[in-house]
Amino acid sequence: MLFILVHPNHGEHGHRQGLVQSRVALTKEFSMSPALLATMTILAVTVSLIVSALTGAAAALLARAEGATTAAALIRAGIAFGATLSLIAVLVTTVAGLLR
Repeated sequence: MLFILVHPNHGEHGHRQGLVQSRVALTKEFSMSPALLATMTILAVTVSLIVSALTGAAAALLARAEGATTAAALIRAGIAFGATLSLIAVLVTTVAGLLR
């Protein structure tokens, strides 16, 4: 998504003030109700956990197919689960920072 911010009276205000006014207008336009925000947060956490759990299960199955012991397969599953969850957390933090 690309926003091109053009101030109608370019000579009257500084560039920074026009961007701040545009950002305020965008946040007022796209504000969410608390119920919608809570629903979206719960949905995002649920999807993240499901994706991480599936990644861990796939890692465990691949490790067992490779001939690893059950303990080694569970360790690999835990590492894959944690890495996937961490990566999703970094992605969400980055996107949230860009949207601010």
